[in-house]
Amino acid sequence: MDDMIEKALEKAMSKKTPVKQKKKSKKPDPKLWEKLFEENLRKEGYIMSGKFIDRNALVTLHATPKTNLLYRANIFFNEHTSWYSLKSEFLEVVKYYKAKYQSISSSRTFIDPYYEGDGYELQGVSMDKCFYYERFEAEGGKISIEISDMKRVQIRYEDK
Repeated sequence: MDDMIEKALEKAMSKKTPVKQKKKSKKPDPKLWEKLFEENLRKEGYIMSGKFIDRNALVTLHATPKTNLLYRANIFFNEHTSWYSLKSEFLEVVKYYKAKYQSISSSRTFIDPYYEGDGYELQGVSMDKCFYYERFEAEGGKISIEISDMKRVQIRYEDK
């Protein structure tokens, strides 16, 4: 099923498929909504929840305001309360994608005063001082996997 979702996203990204206007679905947790999305996203994006790579996920689809063409999809996994579980999930997702795509860049670092092993890694993540990412080349665009400042693993499919 994950492959089907992934292929559908890649196909949509490569063909510039118009996104159909739908009624707005129920919003997820208001705190999460405020944190993840700004007013302009609500005007040009869609949100869904479900499973991706056997993990609970929120999926956002972004379309251009004028042409309503899909140009980006984001997948957010659950928030973590432990650096070790967050890093582990990041590495598992990266491994999954490395089996399918060629990596074009990566980073595994913190910015001072944080560093891995200091016991304050999650604080560094939430302060946007953590740069853990892997980028891949895919048909029709690029895929980025990163640890976000929301203490989540995020996958981004972006059109060329």
